[in-house]
Amino acid sequence: MRLFLAVTLPDEMQAGIAHAVAQAREAAPAVRWVRTGHLHLTMKFLGECPDGAVVRVAAAAQEALSAVAPFHVTVGRTGAFPNFRRPRVVWLDMHPPAPLAAVARRLDDALAPMGFATETRPFRAHVTLGRINDAVPREQVLSLERTLGAVHDSWTLAVREVVLMRSTLSQEGPTYVALHHVALGGA
Repeated sequence: MRLFLAVTLPDEMQAGIAHAVAQAREAAPAVRWVRTGHLHLTMKFLGECPDGAVVRVAAAAQEALSAVAPFHVTVGRTGAFPNFRRPRVVWLDMHPPAPLAAVARRLDDALAPMGFATETRPFRAHVTLGRINDAVPREQVLSLERTLGAVHDSWTLAVREVVLMRSTLSQEGPTYVALHHVALGGA
């Protein structure tokens, strides 16, 4: 099974984000947009894992996050990786990123002894809105940059847990199922 650890967004926040970026979605229909209900922050992608890994991963994550107090972040500013000249991913950032990066580091450290590779790239706290490939027309990319640049909404997110998720891929897009909720602070 394909697993990842994530900070999920409440339904009402996801609906607000969908409303805020609706014009961008219309301006760039060739972008592979993340479905409302699937918006999240990936803390650690684990990839294909045997069924027995769920219990071990959940226990390691719980131990790693037991001393981390819940905190708040703001979800808001839009951007693109690597940039809007050559975008591959459009996103909303999360600020401040430091507490999220600390959680990601703790998860990385806790899961490394289990054989999961540690992340070599710097952690970027973001919610992926959509993915862009070379088939997306340049005029849609320009419209996308303009319409996303006009999004000035922001949302406050209380980070109280990390969720172990299973991802099943299909032609219609991924399906996510929450397998285990890991409370921050051992709550």
